[in-house]
Amino acid sequence: MGNIYREAFVTIIAASGDHANAGLPGIRPGSRSSNQQLVQIIPVNATSKHAGLALASTCSSRSVIINGSSPSEQDVDQSVWSTRAWTFQERCMSRRCLVFTSEQVHWVCDGAVFCEESSFEHPNLYEKSEFDTPLRLELFGGNAVPLRMKSLDGPLDRMTITSRGFWTRYKRYVGVYSHRRMSFQGDIYDAFSAVTEAFGRLSQEQFLWGHPRSRFGISLSWRSPSSNYTLYRRTEKTTLPMTSLNTQVCLPSWSWMGWVGAVEFLVDDARLERYVERSVVSCFEHRSFPLRFAPIQRNNRFDLYSSSEEKQAQAQELPTWHKCNGEDVIWRNVQHHLPELTEARLQREPEGHILFFWASSAKFIVESPLDLDQKRGGWSTYFGKPSQPSIKDHEGTSIGSLDHMGERHWVQTRQTTGLQEFVAVGRRALQELPGFPAIILALQVRWENGVAERVNIGEIEEAAWIAADPTWKLVALR
Repeated sequence: MGNIYREAFVTIIAASGDHANAGLPGIRPGSRSSNQQLVQIIPVNATSKHAGLALASTCSSRSVIINGSSPSEQDVDQSVWSTRAWTFQERCMSRRCLVFTSEQVHWVCDGAVFCEESSFEHPNLYEKSEFDTPLRLELFGGNAVPLRMKSLDGPLDRMTITSRGFWTRYKRYVGVYSHRRMSFQGDIYDAFSAVTEAFGRLSQEQFLWGHPRSRFGISLSWRSPSSNYTLYRRTEKTTLPMTSLNTQVCLPSWSWMGWVGAVEFLVDDARLERYVERSVVSCFEHRSFPLRFAPIQRNNRFDLYSSSEEKQAQAQELPTWHKCNGEDVIWRNVQHHLPELTEARLQREPEGHILFFWASSAKFIVESPLDLDQKRGGWSTYFGKPSQPSIKDHEGTSIGSLDHMGERHWVQTRQTTGLQEFVAVGRRALQELPGFPAIILALQVRWENGVAERVNIGEIEEAAWIAADPTWKLVALR
């Protein structure tokens, strides 16, 4: 469907109603929910040339502005259409859209947004540019409400895209898409595939389960937004057969696609500038027939952090607990450190499903918010929010915190409290403030049959990490 939307001259979007058969309001008399009211200001004078003046009501007034959208946009923002996962690509990929809502029709293209209630076209004024087009009101803002999205991979996008804009936009689109709902949870990959393909055409970027290969390491430290506590593990398999095995597979726990709920996917330039945050792992994926291991990280034309000089600078800044030796993953190492992963077993695993990397590992005590909130009468009793799940050292001193996650997550994973293992995947440090304590971005993991799964992500003080006497180990993460 992504290519159909991309090649269409215009896409007609039914953004009204609660289902696909709701129809297009305004096409037939009486099909709109509101009645227009007229107030005559200057009466029509039949004896003069004056045509009179009247004010007409348009959309229903709304007293609350949502997501920075204007009142005329809110009938789209609050529609069922804008909450569904599959309709996300419908808006992203279409160059032009006619959006039918219960009260009016919107025209959306890369130039502007027009609607019935307002007139922003000025045909007598022209932009002095090579396009020589009528001047129109530019309504696109910084947020990703449906009517303000520019089409992906269109002519304007290909001419104006920058590295900062590319990564900020991908971060925003993942965040918006992860909020959306779907009838079949296994559709999470397929409903987003047209979007990743479009980003790939813009930059030659390649994606693995929604993670960009050029910034793969830092992308592993995605988290839930600070204001949203809904995240829990997605257990359904992909709806369609896929991967090298051409079968339905479970979505990997290390990917944001493997979880239900809103996520914050921080891969934008602002996060990497001056190496404020950086990855401390080099990930590999296995290939079958013959069995081998290939690095996941690959560059694209927007990757600003790939020069040899910058890589050398990063290597020189590695912390003392990070052991640089043996970062490549080879079959001999897997046999020695992960004996349960035999050659026959790996050939039965989908390629690109299990990550292999060397990492620093340490154990800390995890305290669940369910246990903390029992003292206060139950879940979400403190200003409407659950207690912050905490990480403590062996002496009981708080040295970090975990993502809030959703209540369902904590109910499903009660056994993942107490003494738990963490593996470091990132580090945050401010070069401008050398005295400011560095923070380790660490995944909480649990092991089963020789393979680890992500349970949560935490931020741990680097001094406490070093004091925990971390070990250097080969991790297989699914």
